[in-house]
Amino acid sequence: MLYRQQTETITAKDREILSLRRQLDASSDELTEAGRGREVALRENRRLQDDMALMTRENQVGSRESVQFMH
Repeated sequence: MLYRQQTETITAKDREILSLRRQLDASSDELTEAGRGREVALRENRRLQDDMALMTRENQVGSRESVQFMH
């Protein structure tokens, strides 16, 4: 009888451990995916900042040329 209870307890604990491992794996996968999304967002942000800096420089050059043309 004691052996059976111990076996059932071990089996229940094994199932609980397996469930926790699955949850951990799922959480790890979610974190990995979130990290990838973050990296994509950072690259896009850098690209947009570069585009904005380029447009700002082009606008400044255009403004200078307009001022020089008017004088």
